Amino acid sequence: MGEIDAYASRVVAACTVGDVGALNEVATWMAGLAAEDLVRLDQRARRRWMSPQQRDGIARDWGADRLAAHPRSALAMSMVADGYVRERAVAVLTRQPGTHASRALALRTCDHILPIRVSACAAILGRTDPAHLDAITPVLLVLNRFARDWRGAVLDEYHASAGQRHGNRSMWALLRANEDRLVRRFAAGRSIEDGTLGPDGAAASYPGEKDVVVQRVLGRLLLRDGEPSVVAPLLTRGISASDRAGALARFDADVLARDDVRRLLFDSSVLVRLWACRRWAELGEDPVAACRDVTGSASLPARVRARAHLGLREAGCPPGPDEIRALIESDESPLRAMGLRLLVGQAVADDVPGLLRQVVDGSRGEARLATGVLAAQLELWRTADVEALWGEPDPETRRRAWVLERARGGWDAVVADLRACGHDDPALHAAAYSVVAALPAYTVPTAAHRERISELLPGSRLPESKRRAIAVWAGVESGH
Repeated sequence: MGEIDAYASRVVAACTVGDVGALNEVATWMAGLAAEDLVRLDQRARRRWMSPQQRDGIARDWGADRLAAHPRSALAMSMVADGYVRERAVAVLTRQPGTHASRALALRTCDHILPIRVSACAAILGRTDPAHLDAITPVLLVLNRFARDWRGAVLDEYHASAGQRHGNRSMWALLRANEDRLVRRFAAGRSIEDGTLGPDGAAASYPGEKDVVVQRVLGRLLLRDGEPSVVAPLLTRGISASDRAGALARFDADVLARDDVRRLLFDSSVLVRLWACRRWAELGEDPVAACRDVTGSASLPARVRARAHLGLREAGCPPGPDEIRALIESDESPLRAMGLRLLVGQAVADDVPGLLRQVVDGSRGEARLATGVLAAQLELWRTADVEALWGEPDPETRRRAWVLERARGGWDAVVADLRACGHDDPALHAAAYSVVAALPAYTVPTAAHRERISELLPGSRLPESKRRAIAVWAGVESGH
């Protein structure tokens, strides 16, 4: 965004002084911009402030003859704030061949000045060659999403015109191969709506599509109308979890490949794993035995072995406490994370020191999971146990200390919020600023709570009204 703002300022500065070279450099840079960035550049260039004298000078200096003499400069000049100059630039661009002029014209189809908008729309309706189609469609799609106040029927009219020339089937096939994923999503949806893309075409496109949204659109068509023997192996190997789960739910076990079902027992999606477990049992196999085989195979990736442990729990045979603690002590991060995930609700008091070490020394994911284990079993620890975390140099660790103390609820949460409000860390102060919302409605603070609140309230940096509300609720002095 900083680079786009810099070039937007450069357009204004160059057109003010008549620097053709600088405008040509901007036009060259524009050629490499994605459609979304091109729309942002146009918006920022037109919103740059100019004095009335500058506007008059630009309108006077950049007449139709000068723009025609410098057609590359017209690409950048079509984005300036002065409507007369934009109108002249559009007239020059309509006579220019090439996709760069087409993209600049597409930008002006949402111009707030009607003559400019009409001229630009008329110009692009005549540019429906495959190269122009690939260049104009991304810009129109972004405008259709961003410029809602000025969008019209030009998107549909443009593709209707291109469809009359090339045929809808060929046009949508061309757009489904576009590099821009937004264009591929749009083309896939439209081609299915008008019936030009059937199950055979979707099956051919599905394996090579890398965008999960497009795959999901194609997958829905295949699930609805496809041949099961063709569709099942495609969807069970797709990148969309909804497609994999849909295939397992839609097709009987005898249609699915045994190897695919076994692989999906350890999928990243819980819904896929549950359906795979059901289909695996229908094939006469034992899901628990399959998970046990994987957990004991050191040659498989740690992430797959971790999911196998989770699969044991989902199959009704959860790992035992010793096995869970062995996972937490593992040298491999996915196994440690899975051990912490399985420990929720099963920890004992002896686990607390190790969990606190994970909060301090573990990776961000492991620390978050360890925090969740402690927060789920508040009876295992006291606020004094996490006191040392408040003094850690890492701000993320201090935030976890606040999360843990706040999870205790009641007046412990109020004390935690007040302590965070008075902290030097601005993020921690901001996170705890809603302390008044945490005031307990039906419990009375203990003497220890009152003493702690009296100490923290003066340095909390809260507004006077909030400090008074807390003091009245707790029965202490507000400290002002």
